[in-house]
Amino acid sequence: MDIKFEVGRFWRNGVLKIPQLNVGMSSETLFRNLIAIEQCYHGYSNEITSYAILMDNLISSQEDMELLSKKKVIGNWLSDEDGCSFFNNLHKDIPYNNSWSSINNIRRHMKK
Repeated sequence: MDIKFEVGRFWRNGVLKIPQLNVGMSSETLFRNLIAIEQCYHGYSNEITSYAILMDNLISSQEDMELLSKKKVIGNWLSDEDGCSFFNNLHKDIPYNNSWSSINNIRRHMKK
């Protein structure tokens, strides 16, 4: 995933750029299998796991899911409720080390 955070002037008004992802009925199976591959094989990146965690941080409600769909970040073929549940549960029980990815830097900036 080519996720970028473009910093605004004086670290304000930055823009988080996330390529569009279409989610539907088979997305959970696909993502869980990709995450399992990342977790099981050394040498694989952790981009899918990092993406799942980032999206979980961005999506806390059906309204968040609706907004990201409207802004074309997510092509949602599910209901907003199911899409929100998909991202909120995708990485549960998956061990994750924050130092693996630059996603942690984005998460820290989002909390400001």
